[in-house]
Amino acid sequence: MRRLLKFYENDEEILSDDAFFTDTARYDEIWNGGDNLLDYVNVYGYEDLYIITADHGHVIYTATRNDDLGVNLNHADFIESGLAQIWRKVLDSNRTEVQDFSRYIELDGEPAAFVAAPVSNLAGEIEAVAVLRLSLNAINTIMSKRTGMGSTGETYLVGPDN
Repeated sequence: MRRLLKFYENDEEILSDDAFFTDTARYDEIWNGGDNLLDYVNVYGYEDLYIITADHGHVIYTATRNDDLGVNLNHADFIESGLAQIWRKVLDSNRTEVQDFSRYIELDGEPAAFVAAPVSNLAGEIEAVAVLRLSLNAINTIMSKRTGMGSTGETYLVGPDN
């Protein structure tokens, strides 16, 4: 995390509106050192883990190195995405937040839900937001369990949008 943030802070060419350029040997070295984050995603059944800068909303890390790596969440294509919404929620509340399923541009419009928490420095200032993308398959598996429901029991998940 520290290496990622230092790399980001030392990139003098990046502007707050730009995407974050991750196609360098130095970035590859840092990303490859994050194997334990990819292991965390795989072991606990998440789809991905993101590190997003607090100041400009740059996605500086994804465990699976998806196409959203390097994007700026303030860019028009992402500003209304669930990932951008949860990033803003965490910055506003300074606590763990959950973002309900909604269509996500980087998944070709497939639904995605997120849980996120602030990452603070020793002074208590938020430096980044750590985000986990929840697995739709894992939730579907849980929802399809019928133990204890008899022959007619059914389970529904209903959000605030009904």
